[in-house]
Amino acid sequence: MASPKNKTVRAKKGKFILFIGDEGAILVYMNGKKVLRRLFAASPEPTNTRSIFEALSNDPNAPISILLDTIDQSFVSQTLPPVTQLSVNKLIKRRMDRDLAADDIKGAIVLGREKTGRKDWNFLMVSAANTPTLSKWIEVIVERSNPFEGIFLLPVEAESYTQKIIQTTGSKSPSQWKLLVTHNKVSGFRQVVFRDGRIIFTRMAQSIGESLPDVIAGNIEQEVINTTEYLKRMGYTEQAGLDTYVIVSEDIKANIDPKKLKSTHVELFTPYEVASALGLEQAAMPEDHFGDVVFASYFGSLRKHKLKLNTPYTEKVGQLTLAITAVKVLGVLASIAIVLYIGSTAYNSFVTHQAIEDLEEKKKKSQSKLEDTQELMSGFPMNIGRISDIVDLHTVLTKPEMSPFWVIRKIHNTLETMDGRVYVKDLKWNAVDPFKVSATMDERKINVEVEVEFSVKSRDPKELGELAANYLEIFKKEFIGFDVTNSKLPGILGENEALVLGETPAQAQNQDTALSTVRFTIIGSPNALPKPKS
Repeated sequence: MASPKNKTVRAKKGKFILFIGDEGAILVYMNGKKVLRRLFAASPEPTNTRSIFEALSNDPNAPISILLDTIDQSFVSQTLPPVTQLSVNKLIKRRMDRDLAADDIKGAIVLGREKTGRKDWNFLMVSAANTPTLSKWIEVIVERSNPFEGIFLLPVEAESYTQKIIQTTGSKSPSQWKLLVTHNKVSGFRQVVFRDGRIIFTRMAQSIGESLPDVIAGNIEQEVINTTEYLKRMGYTEQAGLDTYVIVSEDIKANIDPKKLKSTHVELFTPYEVASALGLEQAAMPEDHFGDVVFASYFGSLRKHKLKLNTPYTEKVGQLTLAITAVKVLGVLASIAIVLYIGSTAYNSFVTHQAIEDLEEKKKKSQSKLEDTQELMSGFPMNIGRISDIVDLHTVLTKPEMSPFWVIRKIHNTLETMDGRVYVKDLKWNAVDPFKVSATMDERKINVEVEVEFSVKSRDPKELGELAANYLEIFKKEFIGFDVTNSKLPGILGENEALVLGETPAQAQNQDTALSTVRFTIIGSPNALPKPKS
């Protein structure tokens, strides 16, 4: 029997999700779809977050996302006139700036257009109040070294969560309306309503003081009835159908009467049953009472999410992280370019060892400046103006005129037509310090000196002169648009000159090769540089 082939398993990276509610926060650490650790903190105060900070420090490269299930969240349906798709986003932003507080964590979900009439745009304006406690949570998290991936709202992300539960449990029905009820430790009873698969309404019911399962079950039944009555104002009818999905502990589940929920179809789950159905390892145990960790782990297992939000503070942090990443990538690309350049010059044998050393020195200087910049940016908070400076530097350094590669390529083109009778002896590239010129490079001049050597197996100066003249014409055509000057061409004799190949006629007869050199100088402005292909 043949042995099975070994499969290469790609290592997955860890990630953190901080689930924040009004009654505290839960940090979930997971790898793939497996929960490795979960920690609860009652508040963002240092006495409560020590274990959370230790967990983050154990994997400083793991990204972290914030998932909000706070009570102060607003979801308002809005309508806009039938403008183009490009214009509607501008109108939505203007509406949010007008109707929502400047400090709110806000965004919008485009629900589509009306199918009849003027075909107006429908969208849902969502926001969460940035309370002092929430602001403190955000501050202590984004100041960690872990990459920050954004802020997300549970009701918005519950859209795919509910759809996945329906798919995996086989509870799909033709009802137009769906209601999700989940009991969370840090928030309470969250209800989210969907129509045709899109969120339309949400509300939070705080956990009641009474802890008896039958009392809590009765409270859930009443909350669902109240929500159903409210939905009638939004167009719900019994003919359209309403499916209700409730996630509670086993003892509460046993005391809920599905008939009292007045829904077309009712499904009751425990957190453990949902975690098992979704394939989320260790997200819940059979005795677990709450659904926070299950929801957070499902959210963490997704590659894409519905709506990413930011505060002005976290947006600046994101810009800073992006700038640092860009600088690191630029350094890596510069190193790769140098390696490729060295290999190319060795293969073609027309750049001397001294030229390579010069480029290595420039690389070290650039790397030193890069390290200085990173050191300046390591302290936080930082003046965000530095980010603009780094982007300008990146713009300058990536311009083709800062690299000698295109000049070398053009010289190589001229040599290919000469069948080995011309080769490069020396190449000098004179570049202006990029920190002393403008980003447009308008005032900068390119200055290149190249010395070539001719080789002909003949003592006839005429042949050498023809070769030099031919190469000069090819060289000038290749560098059209630049000022090209050259030293005196070999083999071109004046009236009183003679080409001497040896000290005596006998030595001249034994000489097999006549050698001579010429130096070219190339000067031009950036406007004459070759344009990159689109």
